[in-house]
This record gives sequence, structure tokens and C-alpha cells, in this order.
Amino acid sequence: LFALADCTGHGVPGAMMSMLGISFLNEIVKNAKISSPALALRTLRDYIKTTLHQEGKFQESKDGMDMALCEYHPDSLKLNYSGANIPLYIARLNKQTKSYELIEYKPDKMPIGIYVKEKSNFTNHEIQLQKDDMLYIFSDGYIDQFGGSNYSKFMRKKFKKLLINIANKDINIQKEIIKNTFLEWLNPNPNKKMKQFDDVSVLGIRIGKLKTKS
Repeated sequence: LFALADCTGHGVPGAMMSMLGISFLNEIVKNAKISSPALALRTLRDYIKTTLHQEGKFQESKDGMDMALCEYHPDSLKLNYSGANIPLYIARLNKQTKSYELIEYKPDKMPIGIYVKEKSNFTNHEIQLQKDDMLYIFSDGYIDQFGGSNYSKFMRKKFKKLLINIANKDINIQKEIIKNTFLEWLNPNPNKKMKQFDDVSVLGIRIGKLKTKS
């Protein structure tokens, strides 16, 4: 199981929400033995709403988090993914064109927390992976960052193009390119430093060979 989460708030409120999320997720996975990503997200949402006394009332706390949660089976290369506002991108090699193509799995448009248009359940996506697939999950801080010569958002389209262009490279090289691209976007002018608006997290995983049981 692996996850990436983006909590609301900064400083102390954000830290508190992060600690709650980690603690509850460990409780759900280790003690309640829930490994289904969709069920785990729904259970986590119930925990958060109960702990913060969220009932949809006026002026109550609306804190919560976005999250992508994945369950990976290396013996079959199968992946279960469920997302609360955080998508999953898979860069896959097209053997005919010898280039990578991006497959997007969309999240449910609701957070882990109170939400007026929430659905009762999160969606579980069952995915058959292939060797050399690159998986990417990320917070919105990267694509929402203002910068560049025109002082505009980086945007999702540009981020997708970046991932396709680097998917064939060693994962440590990818990390450096993703980091340096962000810094160059943030500070295109060495004489004028721009402000980073949000936390940034990008998780990339390369799928290796099929593991067979002995």
C-alpha cells in the first residue's frame, strides 16, 4: 500500500491534520485490516468527520485532506487505486512508437472530510500494470504554482508533457528534472524571487519485472 495526501491548512493546523491522517490510516490498515483503497478512504473520511465533529453546520471546521491510495500486487502487477481529488497518472511505453503515453485515472471530486456534494463511496479502479510502467501521484501545489515569464500557473497540461518526456529516464534523474523544472518556473528571473504558494509532493514509482512465487 502506498499513498500521497495533501492536507488543508498550513503551520499548526496543517500539521495536526497530517498527524490525524497518518494515525487514522495506520489504524485502518494495520488494526482494522482494510486494504481496499476505496473502503479505506471512506473509513478515513468517517474518522475525520467524527473527530472534527463535522456535520455540515455553519462555521464548523471544514478541514480535511486530498489523497490517492494504492494497493499493489507485485505477484500479478495488479493495482487498485482510489482517489479523493488526487488522480493517478501512468506513463506506459508504446512498443510500436517506442515512446511513452500517459493514461489518467480520475479521482472522485470530493475530499477526505465534510463536503456538500459527497458520494457515499469512493470509486475503486482495478488496473493491470505492465513492466516499465511509471506511476505518478502528486499534490496540486506543482501545477498551481505561479511563475514563468508571464507569471501564470504551471497547469496540468504542461505537467503531463513533462512526465511523458522524462518517463524513460532513471527515476533519480526524473526526480532532479521535476525539482529543477519547478524551481526554474518559480524563479525565471534571478533578480526577482517569487513566492512558493503551496506544499509540493510528487511520487513516482517504476514497475519492475513480474515477481513469481517459488
